[in-house]
Amino acid sequence: MKNIFVFGYQNEASGKTTISIAIARALANNNLAAGVFKPVSAHNFWYQYDHTLRNSETGILFCEDIFKLANAAKSSEPYQLLNPVDRLISQPDIEKYVPPSPIDRVIAERITTYENGLKDFYLINDNAKDSLIFQSDVVHKTIGDKEAKACSSFKEWDEIERKKLPEAIKTCYEKLCMSKEIVLVESYNNEIPVLLPGIEHALMIAPGKVFIYEGKEFSECFEANVRAKGRTLGEEIYREIKPVHIMELSPLKREQLEDYDFLAREIGKPILETMDVL
Repeated sequence: MKNIFVFGYQNEASGKTTISIAIARALANNNLAAGVFKPVSAHNFWYQYDHTLRNSETGILFCEDIFKLANAAKSSEPYQLLNPVDRLISQPDIEKYVPPSPIDRVIAERITTYENGLKDFYLINDNAKDSLIFQSDVVHKTIGDKEAKACSSFKEWDEIERKKLPEAIKTCYEKLCMSKEIVLVESYNNEIPVLLPGIEHALMIAPGKVFIYEGKEFSECFEANVRAKGRTLGEEIYREIKPVHIMELSPLKREQLEDYDFLAREIGKPILETMDVL
């Protein structure tokens, strides 16, 4: 089993989800047993309210990106398996908000592990109700009576994350890979939070361009940055290693962005052919 790793050059609006959708649909249209995986994500209660209500209706916290990617890949796997860690954030109430804290915008976070089945665990920011704009009944309907831990300090939150996140990502990824020939992994913004095994190619997405890196060299660069700085960002990959190929992209109309078969034909298939995947 191999994977294609997609990450962004900039913090947001790099276009990586559009490219990931294009590749996922191209793989599905070519009848490959392909999976999609977003290890860590976040979505906004306020700005993505349609999706917030989708979470509430399904009783599961999962990001909008994995909803789109699963659709593109024609996947029927549970969203928690494809997206083991998702954070629900929101906008501050300007009359109450007192920054800063690393979790000051977070309402809740789902962490899912796989062991003879999926097990959801929720972290709840106990301070959110006093500083963020959200509807508590909608959040409660999403989380329900699932196992949860309320935290009032970042230290407590961070300790739980450090303990649970690696196992969540590892177990869900391993379960997904059992039934797939290839997995498309989309990173979180320009951050590369984890290095998963089997990277064949890494794709850095920037507006108008796709940079294709050889998997082994990308992995070595990732590990060197983690050892030196504790983390790896897209811009560091760009500065430190050369891509094996650069593809130019044109801007897309809204109707083209919503047509997954168009994206597969015009973007996904050419990328996969360049990497000798198809």
